[in-house]
Amino acid sequence: MKDRNHFGCMLIENGEADCMISGLSRSYPDTIRPALQIIGTEEGVSKIAGMYIMFTKRGPLFLADTTVNF
Repeated sequence: MKDRNHFGCMLIENGEADCMISGLSRSYPDTIRPALQIIGTEEGVSKIAGMYIMFTKRGPLFLADTTVNF
């Protein structure tokens, strides 16, 4: 697999990784599309959420759902 987002999602789907951080060098749709195609959502789930991590002098800030659900 040449694309790192697809490769990372396959690692998660096969239980070889617990999570993946992505999106620094790609657009958000190009980052989240492989996750939805390969990992998908649980049955009955109709919404997903994105998250940004900002590292500050006071510690990390997690800004959730700022990209997918407006």
